[in-house]
Amino acid sequence: MKRYTRIYTIVTAIVVVSLAFVAGCSEFEQPEPASGPTIVEVASTHPDLNILFAALKRTGLASSYNNVNSGNFTVFAPHDSAFTVFFRAQLNQPALDEIDVINYINTTMSTTSTVTIAALTTRLNYHIFSSELTSAQITGGQVFTTQQGARLSISKVGSQVLLNANNAGTGAGNGAKVITTDIDASNGVIHTVNKVLNPVTTASAMASLGISINYGTNPPTITPSLAAAEAAADGNAADFDILIYAIIKGEMATTLLPNTTPLPDFTLFTANDGRWLAELAAATEVDAIAALKAMTAAEVGNKVKNQVVAGRVLSTDLSNGQTVNTLLTGKSFTITISGSTITLTDGANNPDVTTANILTNAGVLHRIDDVLK
Repeated sequence: MKRYTRIYTIVTAIVVVSLAFVAGCSEFEQPEPASGPTIVEVASTHPDLNILFAALKRTGLASSYNNVNSGNFTVFAPHDSAFTVFFRAQLNQPALDEIDVINYINTTMSTTSTVTIAALTTRLNYHIFSSELTSAQITGGQVFTTQQGARLSISKVGSQVLLNANNAGTGAGNGAKVITTDIDASNGVIHTVNKVLNPVTTASAMASLGISINYGTNPPTITPSLAAAEAAADGNAADFDILIYAIIKGEMATTLLPNTTPLPDFTLFTANDGRWLAELAAATEVDAIAALKAMTAAEVGNKVKNQVVAGRVLSTDLSNGQTVNTLLTGKSFTITISGSTITLTDGANNPDVTTANILTNAGVLHRIDDVLK
């Protein structure tokens, strides 16, 4: 009898373990595949996205964004009116309407047309990145690498969402404002915008200043060389020869343009040569560079660090009274905004921003009318 009891106990244990295993396996079941209309299908029926739909089909991008297995995407989709304005300018035909644009895309656009298939593909992919960002997740001060490869900056001013600060800038073209948010799709989300964006093309803030580094040599080769940067002093008070010399002399080039992928963002507040002359109590650019030459690399580097902020900070990410820390330990300035004027209150020079949001794909430059102390 004991033998049968033992067998019963063993069988019961096996059944219990098996049921537990099956229950446990249920926790690892694959989730149900996404269902509902995709980004492309939503565009095909949305009254404000007729041109987007035509463009996705003509460029061949529809196959990517119509596939729920390709991941989730966020699309900042130009409104039909924005596309119409874009094509009017590109084709120099101010009378074009929405139907004309769709007909141009479907029947005229080619590899050699005024707006080529490749060019439109590039434009479209700059409005898309490979993660889903709903309006509730837009906090401002955000940057994403787009499907096109260039970076897209998102700011939030009050309830208004802005792309690339909605401000003209070197390499950036015009930004855009978000019109409608959270048009849901099974493979992402669409937000409509009021302009067709131009991708950022400048590689880095250092490239904007004309500085490059070859990391294939030991030590890395910085261009221009220190001697070449010194010789570039030309007496033009409006350019940035002194700052460029200071970056190289202060051994800051490899900090601001490191050998990493992706490159980090830095925000540079750049005063021109005329303002650096005053800062260094110099009569000429030659005198200013002589003053920098007399300093140690660390001393010059500290002057540069005080003009630089870590991260990608657009004017539309700043708020009145905000304290901003520079790369120089213990040094900061306060943002003062009066109307359209942004002042960097450092307690000494208090420079104003004269040209904001010069965007690159690794950094932002803001022109200021004095050197930060």
